[in-house]
Amino acid sequence: MSGPIQIQGTQVDQSSLGCLNATSVTQTGAIYPGLGYFRLSEYYRPIPLLDQWIRRRIRCCFLKQWRKPKTRFKNLVRLGVDNVNAAKIAASSKGYYRLSKTYAVQQALNNSYLAKIGLVSLKDLWIRFHHHR
Repeated sequence: MSGPIQIQGTQVDQSSLGCLNATSVTQTGAIYPGLGYFRLSEYYRPIPLLDQWIRRRIRCCFLKQWRKPKTRFKNLVRLGVDNVNAAKIAASSKGYYRLSKTYAVQQALNNSYLAKIGLVSLKDLWIRFHHHR
């Protein structure tokens, strides 16, 4: 097992790398460490799937930060989810990853919101790199 890695001056070990603070991950750009590899790839097919997985994982990290049901409910309502669906998600015993696929969470943490907080679309980067004019 390798030692700790550095992300923007913060030492991070393997056990805490799974879910860093979701906003800091999107702002530091640490989410795309292998971006150079994907820029070189001429094969487009896995890029949108990888982009979807990254967005789902970021949503999962947000849910993990909102550990308590009260916090989940409050943040989902603040992000535009109606009270009934927010209460269902807040009271759910399902895991974070499974909840990140629900309509209410995707409505709250939609692609435009994730872009607004700094998440760059891998698909858009690939298209910009390969079809620049």
